[in-house]
Amino acid sequence: MYEIKDQSRVDELTVAAQTALGRVLAASPSYGGRVADMRMERYWPGKRGGALYEWSFNTCLEGRVKVFGVFNPKANGSHTYGEKDAQIKRGWLTGVHASVGETLLLHSADQDARLPQLTDSTSSEKFSRIIGEHLGDASLLDKTFSPTILSYRPGRRAVVMYRSSASDVGEIPRRFVGKIFRDGRGVELLERHRQVGKAIQDGSEGRVTVIQPLCHIPEWNMLLMPHIGGDTEHKVQSDVQSEGDWAGVLAALHGVDVPGLPAFTERDELMVIDRWLDLFERLCFKIPPIVSAMRSTLALWSMKLAITDIVTTHRDFYPAQIIPTDTGSVLVDLDTLALGSPGIDLGNLACHLLLEKAMKNEGEDPVQLLMDLRSAYLQAGGRVGVDELAFFTITSLLRVGVVHGLRAETAAHAPSLWRHATALLQAYGPPRLGLTSDGPSILAFSHLSNEEDGI
Repeated sequence: MYEIKDQSRVDELTVAAQTALGRVLAASPSYGGRVADMRMERYWPGKRGGALYEWSFNTCLEGRVKVFGVFNPKANGSHTYGEKDAQIKRGWLTGVHASVGETLLLHSADQDARLPQLTDSTSSEKFSRIIGEHLGDASLLDKTFSPTILSYRPGRRAVVMYRSSASDVGEIPRRFVGKIFRDGRGVELLERHRQVGKAIQDGSEGRVTVIQPLCHIPEWNMLLMPHIGGDTEHKVQSDVQSEGDWAGVLAALHGVDVPGLPAFTERDELMVIDRWLDLFERLCFKIPPIVSAMRSTLALWSMKLAITDIVTTHRDFYPAQIIPTDTGSVLVDLDTLALGSPGIDLGNLACHLLLEKAMKNEGEDPVQLLMDLRSAYLQAGGRVGVDELAFFTITSLLRVGVVHGLRAETAAHAPSLWRHATALLQAYGPPRLGLTSDGPSILAFSHLSNEEDGI
């Protein structure tokens, strides 16, 4: 798949993490200090050269326990264990003061200080009180809520799902999703959902709607949403099968004017890729030569890339962001809206459709997929050039390949995404734009076999 530069360093880190977790969990009779089968689930880039991580491990209980934290390879200094402060809640470690070696933290006191509402928001009793104060009809619900943390970026944001055993009461559902933020983005997103939701619904004549928040909870800086869809935040497979469905939703979103949005350009996209590549390398993985060559070629291509339109983009658009209904489609997750090329969303969508095919071991022609998506998007009233669509599809394949290369469940599919990117570069890349004399030739990709290119 791809090489590890220093396997002994990875082994050392894993053993250290197991030791730290064992000492922390020794305070819990249920766990008995047993930590086995440590697995690196995934990583995200952090600040100042660090990384946010999600690990999991087996204990004497059934199932796996997840641990979120921060790894900073540049940090020095000693740290102490705080076994007596350890608290286990539904597979969640909170209030733990544990670190080893180069600052491997398990939800440390520093992280608690930056997102202090996380502990209260995962309390069923406290959530029941809060929701009763903010939603009057919710008093009819069974107050036995079961909170589950869907995702957590240490010190920055968290997403918690709450289930009630009661049936839906009027317009109040029995499942909620609470998005918790470190800063004041909750109020900003509340207004954005209302503004964008109305504009999209009007522009699509009701065919596309946006999930509206139930309320903003200032005590926790939480945006509370009704929960629809699956039981996880990161579902990969989609229930929608038509290019027309996706293209129609995107055309509706891209036709909305949202004041005050930041710009997101091809240069920003390459900077995001660089952050992930830097993390990939710092975590002891070797970047395949084909990936390095693609990144260099994309930089040259971006200098001459023509953008057809600047529109309101979703910036994290993939199949699971659309939920089909009897009357149309529901668009979710407006956290990352920005002004940019429509190719940003179409390219990210194409990339995830190819990922779905790879996960099902089904073949797909990436060139044909792009043409089908573009045709559906044009038919829905959108405008996008072939070059910008190909460019952002390739950047998405490169980026998502690295992202999933750092996830245990999908790492095996990263090479497939990079091969699709290579095929698109050969079909649409820089040779047609006269860039071969300035940098790596696209012909270099055709000379790399699967063995030679490291994938």
